[in-house]
Amino acid sequence: NIEGTSYALLALVHMKKSQLAGPVARWLSQQNYYGGGYGSTQATILVFQALAQYQVATESQQELELDVSVLLPRRASPIKYRIENRNALVARSTETKLNEDFTVKAEGVGKGTMTVVTVYHAKVPDKDDKCDNFDLSVAVEDVDGGKEEEDIIRTVKITICTRYRDTVDATMSILDVSMLTGFSPDLQDLRRVSVGTWGHCGDTVGTLGGHCGDTVGTLGGHCGDTV
Repeated sequence: NIEGTSYALLALVHMKKSQLAGPVARWLSQQNYYGGGYGSTQATILVFQALAQYQVATESQQELELDVSVLLPRRASPIKYRIENRNALVARSTETKLNEDFTVKAEGVGKGTMTVVTVYHAKVPDKDDKCDNFDLSVAVEDVDGGKEEEDIIRTVKITICTRYRDTVDATMSILDVSMLTGFSPDLQDLRRVSVGTWGHCGDTVGTLGGHCGDTVGTLGGHCGDTV
């Protein structure tokens, strides 16, 4: 568990147990996904925080002088790197389009981490070519409220109902609701949303209205003479 291990590293750093913290920090540094992240945003932030505090707490630097060469397929000469304490945190990368063997050589004193990533493209099966993790329905209905103002031609209520279909809770799901063309929002509705008077019910993550069950919320709008 990346998040739990990050908390453990923070605790070890706080207790100044550097011998125990070292292997934990090395394990965390090897768990990043392609692109540099660690899965979720929360996990990535925790790992960065834990590794940063570990680096600050580790005052004494071990000797590091490594000469690394990488010979890629069908290349006449290798790519060479000189890794020292002054540039140890700088990431180096190189790539090849050929799916063949390559050679890495390292000489000198110290330790380094090398990550090999293979990227390939596969056709998405038809059953996976759509997002079906959520149930979503949108209803638009006319309402009588608001027509007492002379510049309002039509008032509608938008009801958005959504439900996450997986067996675990959804994390950081965002529902982006835009107004219909030519309509402006009901400011009273927006004030209710901003102060949270509608709240939410059950497992609903966020609301724009005040309906229970699977309804995420409602948002009223008016159509006037100007957009």
